[in-house]
Amino acid sequence: MGKSNTEEGDVAMTDANDHVEKTNKEEDSKVQTIQDKLLDNVRLIEEAVKEKEPRLISSRLLRQTQVLKGELTAEGIVLFVQTYLGGVGETSLERCQNVLKECGHGFSEVDYESKPEEMEQEEDGATQKKKKKKAEIAVIEAELYAYVVASMYLVQNKAWSDVLRVCQVGVGVLMEHNTRIVDPMGARLYSYMSLASEKMGTLSQIRGMLLQLYRAAVLRHDSIGQETLLNLLLRNYLHYKLYDQAEALRAKAQPETYKSSAQHCRLLYYHGRIQAVLLEYSDAKEALVQASRKAPLAAKGFRLQVAKWLIVVRLLLGEVPNRSEVAPADLRSMMHPYFELAKAVGAGDVNVFMEVASKYQSSFESDGLRHVVARLRANVIRSGVRRIATAYSRISLSDISNKLGLTNVSDAEYIVSKAIRDGGITAELDHETGIMTCSSVTDVYSTDEPLNAFHARIAFCLDVYNEAYKAIRHDPKARKTWNAWPKDVEEEDIEAILEDFEDYFDE
Repeated sequence: MGKSNTEEGDVAMTDANDHVEKTNKEEDSKVQTIQDKLLDNVRLIEEAVKEKEPRLISSRLLRQTQVLKGELTAEGIVLFVQTYLGGVGETSLERCQNVLKECGHGFSEVDYESKPEEMEQEEDGATQKKKKKKAEIAVIEAELYAYVVASMYLVQNKAWSDVLRVCQVGVGVLMEHNTRIVDPMGARLYSYMSLASEKMGTLSQIRGMLLQLYRAAVLRHDSIGQETLLNLLLRNYLHYKLYDQAEALRAKAQPETYKSSAQHCRLLYYHGRIQAVLLEYSDAKEALVQASRKAPLAAKGFRLQVAKWLIVVRLLLGEVPNRSEVAPADLRSMMHPYFELAKAVGAGDVNVFMEVASKYQSSFESDGLRHVVARLRANVIRSGVRRIATAYSRISLSDISNKLGLTNVSDAEYIVSKAIRDGGITAELDHETGIMTCSSVTDVYSTDEPLNAFHARIAFCLDVYNEAYKAIRHDPKARKTWNAWPKDVEEEDIEAILEDFEDYFDE
């Protein structure tokens, strides 16, 4: 009986040990899988360096890395660095390990002295020489990729000081090597560095560095770096409400063509914000409309912010847009304050407008629109005057003052006079009797309004066509194939065509 219990205990202990070993193996395989995926991504870097094609980095490498964001671990990143850089890039390995040791969230707990199993396996001299030669092609590129992956992992854990530290080291390495292959990874490091500084409240401290990096990107013809840094500088200026400086930078530094549609979309949004604050509402509307159309569906927060600015700008232009025109169905539930604002402006009641502005003041403040919304009071009054002119053929200034919620009749007289002078309404004002006599409503098709609407649509279509034409990319190998075409065959074809034409005209 005692023997049976002992055997059962041994079996239970063995099962427990097997379960622990199985769990450890699963954890090891998980780390190994992440390491293998990162190493597979480095193969794309080697291919990009060999083919001299930066688009492999921007279009494939960074997107594949973004998919791995949820699987990243500190141990897996360190193993990846040791496996690839060990033996071929000792300087890069030491530099990368030193900065990772200072970071938290698992990096400080990893054993940096132990080598990965792949490095401990014995290989013949030919295999080692082949691997070393292949890895030396992309040592710096792999090091920068390690900084990007580490920054991505730290951003997930909101370790902003560590993100800033890693990005600054990566940017320092980037400045020492002038190659276009690493430009997309450098742009990603710039974005993470600015994000970390914004979260820490130190955006003003990196403005000088961003300007230096932008100058270096221009001198190096780093297109993606210029686009990214320009947007980061505009965001930096707008954060501190330096609109004049932001507009001066945008006017002088905006490139004619864009390689990244995402960066172009961001610039249009910042341009719209700047022009809205500087009272250029038509330009602001055009930029914001383009930004809303170019924005990807996945960028829900960005589309929401663009829609908020766009509805306020359209209200400032005297338009009262419908809900379907401003925001798609997935954003309407989050734009209730702005719909209430549009309803108050369309009604032309100053008291209702002030109530809405006071009720949702915190929402407008958080969106950076409180000072812009305050300008809508004049639009509310103009909208009310137009509604009164449409409804009444003859009305006194005192009644207009009561309907608009004004405290003084002289204010109503001034507002009506200005509306008549600006062409907002067609009416006559008798200052002696204080009576406004409205004219009959004219046919809209007898005015220039349809012409202006068609002109705006045609201009937009032409802009879309020009941008699509500029974005066309041709296969560089196709030119070689065309040049390799036999000249005698081409001449024979031309001669045959000419003979056909001669026969046609002879007939």
